[in-house]
Amino acid sequence: MLSKDFLRIKEEKQKRIQDINEAQEKGIMETEEEIEKMDFEEILDKSETKKWDDLSFWEKIAIFNYWHIVFLLSDMFLINGCLIMLIIKQEAFMMADIFIGFGCFFAWCSLPSFVHQTA
Repeated sequence: MLSKDFLRIKEEKQKRIQDINEAQEKGIMETEEEIEKMDFEEILDKSETKKWDDLSFWEKIAIFNYWHIVFLLSDMFLINGCLIMLIIKQEAFMMADIFIGFGCFFAWCSLPSFVHQTA
């Protein structure tokens, strides 16, 4: 549902760009500030605002970034493993090692998201 709105806005923006190009060819020039202001106002006028409760489950999921789950798991395992190692000390090294190991695993699994962002 949201993707339809985005596609509609994208098509309208492409049409607006074509209109601007035609106007420039005819000699009717608009400044870039006017163009950006008109585009922004058109998007605000045509966009629908919905409350979070009105969104469907799939619309809410579309907004969420799945990499945050991996980041959260990594941080939680590492923090818990370090706390176990510091507080309990000798008695629970095996459990602390497992937590730290899973934390490192999820930290390594989260690296592709950073590579993707810098590409």
